[in-house]
Amino acid sequence: MQVHHGTVESYLESILTDAVENTAKKQAMMEANAKAQFLNEIVDGLESENVSEDEVVKDLVSSFLLPEVSRSDLRTQLKNDQSRLVAAAHEELLKAVAAEGMAVKAGTGAAKEGKPEEPEAELAPAGEEGEATTE
Repeated sequence: MQVHHGTVESYLESILTDAVENTAKKQAMMEANAKAQFLNEIVDGLESENVSEDEVVKDLVSSFLLPEVSRSDLRTQLKNDQSRLVAAAHEELLKAVAAEGMAVKAGTGAAKEGKPEEPEAELAPAGEEGEATTE
């Protein structure tokens, strides 16, 4: 009985696998045909307008390059703003720690120079290190 059960399972699995593959092929062909038809309509429209190469280049520049430059400028501005805010928060944190009577060993100051931050300060009770120091 075990042999028949295994044979039936493998037969059904084979049928289901074939059905899934056939359905996936049909769906992929339908999607490819739809994309091809869409692109053909666009190309036909461009060909009927007799668009010059200069106009095509102008359209490409205005639709891709200029927005990319704007995004790049925005990334740079965000990075600068975040660095400034991180430095200000770090400074306030050091002031707060110093006000609580904890000594702070000064680090390399990498955050102020725009470099990636490393663990800069170690905290110790004020009695061990003397006065609190900040950058």
